[in-house]
Amino acid sequence: RVRPGLLALMLALVFVSAAVGWAAGRRGRGALAADPLTFTSILAPAGGNFGEQRSLAITPDGRRLAFVFAAGDGSRMLKLRQLGKLDAEPILRTAGATAPFWSPDGRSLGYFAAGYLTVLDQNGEARRLCPVAGATGGSWSVKGVILFGHNDGISMVPAAGGTCTLIVPRAGGPLLKAVFLPDGER
Repeated sequence: RVRPGLLALMLALVFVSAAVGWAAGRRGRGALAADPLTFTSILAPAGGNFGEQRSLAITPDGRRLAFVFAAGDGSRMLKLRQLGKLDAEPILRTAGATAPFWSPDGRSLGYFAAGYLTVLDQNGEARRLCPVAGATGGSWSVKGVILFGHNDGISMVPAAGGTCTLIVPRAGGPLLKAVFLPDGER
């Protein structure tokens, strides 16, 4: 049995603890509300749609979106949109592109087109790195290595260019997709 005086003290402690927790939570929410937020709608531009499941790539800083735009006539290209705006601009030299992905610094964009893994540098130069059949997507490490999945498995290539190396052969089954973990090394 709990004595009435002890029960009252325990209830008072529970009430004070709840009140302190509530006050701390309110104070924490105020700090979060001051952080800038961007609300946006991600709809395909008029005259087409997002061409496929692997069609969107957000920059590491979260400010820009590259996407595959499939026009009504069946052609595809990449478009770029600032997330704070609704209009998208076409990205030149990306006809037929699929599966875009960004460099870790957000300055270069990788994609697959015309049977090649291609990198579009910030100066607008498009560089073909490797022939690829059945690309499933790419991932770019902080150490300058690109992993990419394709019909034969997972391969890697230096982002600056060089030899493409098959590192995980596909032994049947579904296609593989390569993604670096958040540390950018594995």
